[in-house]
Formats: sequence, C-alpha cells, structure tokens
Amino acid sequence: MNDDPLSRTFASGANHPADKEKNAMIDAMMRDLIGRRHRTSWFLGAVGAVLSLVTAGAFATSIAGQGDGADLWTALPPLALCWGLLLLVGRPHRRHLRDHGAAGRTLPDSVAAMLDANRAGRLRLLFVGGAWLVMLPLLLLALDGLQAGGKMAPDHAGQFLALAGGALLLVILGGAAHYRLNLLPEQRRLEALLRDYAG
Repeated sequence: MNDDPLSRTFASGANHPADKEKNAMIDAMMRDLIGRRHRTSWFLGAVGAVLSLVTAGAFATSIAGQGDGADLWTALPPLALCWGLLLLVGRPHRRHLRDHGAAGRTLPDSVAAMLDANRAGRLRLLFVGGAWLVMLPLLLLALDGLQAGGKMAPDHAGQFLALAGGALLLVILGGAAHYRLNLLPEQRRLEALLRDYAG
C-alpha cells in the first residue's frame, strides 16, 4: 500500500481525482515547493554574503600591507573555487525559478515543478561533493604556503586538516543519505506520477 498522499490522489478515479482533491494536492505541493525555493534562496544569499566578506577581507589585508602578497595568492584558488561553486549551484535554482515560477495551475504542472526542484537539489549535492574533492588539494597547497611563510605551525596545520577531513566526511555521508533516502525516492515517485497521468 502506498501511503504517499499524492500517489493516492493520482490512483483514485482512474487518474482523474476530484477537483477538490486536485486543488488540495496542488496547494500542498506549492507550499512545499515555495518553502524549498525560499530556503535555497536564503542559503545561496548567506553563502554569497560570507564569501563576499572573506574575499573583501583577503584583498583589504593585502592592500593594507598586512600580508606579504603571497598570502593573497595562497587564498585566491580556494576563494575562486568557492565562487565558482556558488555560481554552479545557483544556476539550476535560477533556471528552476525562471521555468517553473508560475507553477501551480494544474496538477501535472505542479508535479513537473516539484520534479525540477528535485533535480536541482540532486545537482547541488553533486556540485558540493565534487567541490570538496577539489578543495582538499587546494587546502593542502594553502597550508603548505602558510607553513613555509611561518604563518602556521605544523601542529595547527594537522589540526586543520583533521577538521577539514571530518567536515568532508560529514558532507559526503549527509549528502549521500539525503540523496538515497529522500531525493532519489521522491524523483522516482514524481516521474511515475507524471507517467501515470499522461497515460
């Protein structure tokens, strides 16, 4: 027995649920979808604000002469990767808002919008996971530069590496669990619903 309310609605009445049921499901999906959109927008905005502060701080320190110039060049590759990741993660979100901004008029339209939001969520996980794998070598280079310049003790570098490795492990495990337990089942369910409705 399928306990998913959307699936039950589609299954009722030979895929022609009553208007009241359809409207209730559209409303529920749109509340969920709008919540996802707002959370993603706030997250991207917060990350962009933090990156802007860090980038401005790095340049301000270099311009003020508090660094030796090498500090800025050591910080640039990780910062560039973070900005690139933010742009990559933001593109599917912007495309989703552009293509499905008016979703909610019909049940298939709402399901298609939910499926597109699911696709954007899966892309975000892949981008973040890939960026972490690229970030580790850059962090190693940055740490090496800081140690060579006498800005960081080897003990502190080891602690930082342990912290970064733990964060990477948490990101990978958390992302894999979210993908496997939430996004993938939702994708399959929504695709099946669209096929049933079309058929």
